[in-house]
Amino acid sequence: MIIVLAAAAFVALAPCLLTGDILYYRDLMFQYYPWQSVVNQAIRSGHLPFWNPDVYCGTPLLANIQTSVFYPPKIIFYLLPSLGTAMAWYLFFHVWWAMFGMWRLLIVWRCHPGGAALGAIAYGLSTFMTTRFEFPPILATASWLPWILLGVHHLIQTPKFHWKYAGLTGIAVGFKMLAGNPQNMVIGALAISSYALWWFPRKFHWIMVPYFIGFGLAACQWFPFLELLPHTIRGEGFNLQIAMRWSLSWEGIGQLFSPWMYGDPSKGTYYLQDAWWPTSAYIGIVTLLSGGIAIGFKLLKERHVFQARWALTLMVISVTLALGDHTPILPWLYRWIPPLKIFRYPGVMLFLWTIGGSILGAIGLSKMMSSRHVFGTWRQWTVPAVILIGIGLFFLDPLWWLTPLLGWYVKLTPEPFTFQRIFSLVQHIHWFLISWSFSAIWISLALGIVACQRRWNLERHVISWVWCAILLTDLIYASWTINPTRSPVEVFTPSKLSMRLDSLSRQDTPSSRVYMDPVLFKEFYADFGLENRLGSDGWRDARYLTAAWNILHPNLSLLSGIPTAQGYDPLQFIVLDHLHDRISLQTSATETPLLSMMGVKYLFSRRMLREPGLRLKETVDGMHVYALKSPLGRAYVVKTSTVFPTQSLAPVSWNTDRPEQLILETSSPIPAYLVIADTWYPGWSVKVNGQLRPALKFHKAFRAVEIPAGPCRVEWTYTSRSFWLGLTVTCLTIFGLMAIMIYSKP
Repeated sequence: MIIVLAAAAFVALAPCLLTGDILYYRDLMFQYYPWQSVVNQAIRSGHLPFWNPDVYCGTPLLANIQTSVFYPPKIIFYLLPSLGTAMAWYLFFHVWWAMFGMWRLLIVWRCHPGGAALGAIAYGLSTFMTTRFEFPPILATASWLPWILLGVHHLIQTPKFHWKYAGLTGIAVGFKMLAGNPQNMVIGALAISSYALWWFPRKFHWIMVPYFIGFGLAACQWFPFLELLPHTIRGEGFNLQIAMRWSLSWEGIGQLFSPWMYGDPSKGTYYLQDAWWPTSAYIGIVTLLSGGIAIGFKLLKERHVFQARWALTLMVISVTLALGDHTPILPWLYRWIPPLKIFRYPGVMLFLWTIGGSILGAIGLSKMMSSRHVFGTWRQWTVPAVILIGIGLFFLDPLWWLTPLLGWYVKLTPEPFTFQRIFSLVQHIHWFLISWSFSAIWISLALGIVACQRRWNLERHVISWVWCAILLTDLIYASWTINPTRSPVEVFTPSKLSMRLDSLSRQDTPSSRVYMDPVLFKEFYADFGLENRLGSDGWRDARYLTAAWNILHPNLSLLSGIPTAQGYDPLQFIVLDHLHDRISLQTSATETPLLSMMGVKYLFSRRMLREPGLRLKETVDGMHVYALKSPLGRAYVVKTSTVFPTQSLAPVSWNTDRPEQLILETSSPIPAYLVIADTWYPGWSVKVNGQLRPALKFHKAFRAVEIPAGPCRVEWTYTSRSFWLGLTVTCLTIFGLMAIMIYSKP
């Protein structure tokens, strides 16, 4: 079964693993590839990536939980030279691990092997998992849930507390916490807690031990993250409107049963107002059919009654919470449980639907394998009847017969708006019928093999494997459709503009920062129809990558080594977020001294900017590159720490410019402040002429230190005390686990 599930995972990622192409779209391109590139460089050069100076005027990198620096499977990125290939194998491992864990859990629950395989495929290849190929931490975190659930099951079933079960479960919890997505971790913890409470409420406190062990193992990553969180926009908490964005709508519930009924997001025809990827949790029509049959024929009164009821409850709770602000329940929880305010996108609650539906489908098929009642119900006319329904729905599709009439209509009428409305309605009907016709075909094949069981003398286990094959075909098609690929050359080749900006910035020491006109970011998403990421296939456009490189889309600068004052990070600093908002609200990006204060020297825009503080340097591929006439540089000397500087009181020379160490020299005519246009953050210490001095804040965002008149040598050093404290806790936990495994008795 290990090989079978590995083959299924391989087929899901075959467009990458067989062709050499790589996944590239959205957050995978703009977050995870750039971050991993910086981490790889640091690890291969022999040091940990504590600080990243090249985006957001400097920001912690290791403390960003989504980089998952200490997650053991990340070793594949340090072994394989190609970033895209390593990512494909990383995703392959987690899809396989999720399926294998679910299969093992269902076998322990005494499900039929075919039923367990069905549940494993439904879980690992559900659209909840495959749409998260662009969010590797979510996929990685979700892959550990079946293993934790398996450990908890063993732990609470033992008469006495078993330290070895607690230790092994704690290791799985630790890996899940290191995988890099706290929101999915919390949702999974709720599912596991509900299982323990439902099964053995008197032993609920036992599962706290694995979670303490897991937190101890992940402390080296979580202590720095918890130090970073209060300084970020997530630590501030989202308001209700932002938090409820991308809730599941009432209409969107239908795509849990038929994923394409509102259009195909890969073809830009998705018309529902829900964003497709956060509200997608299709587990296969065969899985839903299996669970429905089990419930309908009252087969849940025997061995698996507890697990089935628990799984069904998870599904109901999942949809209720995913509806977000369409019901009063989740908004009420947000108001009264403050920690929830760091999370958003209620659609991710459909993870519980994926868990519960996979388990219920597996139990349903297992019951079918042991019940004569179900096999005696289906007659041989089932196959032609359901196939005829599918064919009928297919040919009822109005695009087959109404499109020619619409073509004739548009030639005769001067009212294109009316035509557009009619054509939009036709498309809606088209996708609804197409989606359900395919569902009818899958159902007819599944029920048909059941109906022919007696005539063909088929063994029941053969029927279960046919159902698994149908489910695999259904979900693989969905995975291939929603995950476009491109060659690494197309993805990672910088544009002429980005290469020119790289050349300009490297002419200075240290490299000068560049800034993108904020209008470009909005225009980019508007040009490709990605403003709300609803149903556009803009990322498949051949111009997409070139356009992204041409605006140096935030974080792409990390792939070409260009320092910027911008970035793309859900954990960006609050103070910098406010500064960028002030710049974006100006009629021009240069009507403020903020750019100079942030160490920016070059600005590029598609617009012609005529501000007196700028001079046009050159034009590359339609983009105008401007240089600030009087840039302050990345370090400057000011008289007071409260005014906006216009010039430096003294020149500053750089002796050392490393991510975690800066050494500068200057000679001020009067006592003053030396400002570094890098983000202030705990852990930075400064010495002036060998004497330790307080690290001050400059305009609440940047670092400064008071210096005397005359020659000065200033040394900034970053030391993450939270990391070393966390590492100590992690080491103590590992030693404690070793003692548990060696000395504990069964």
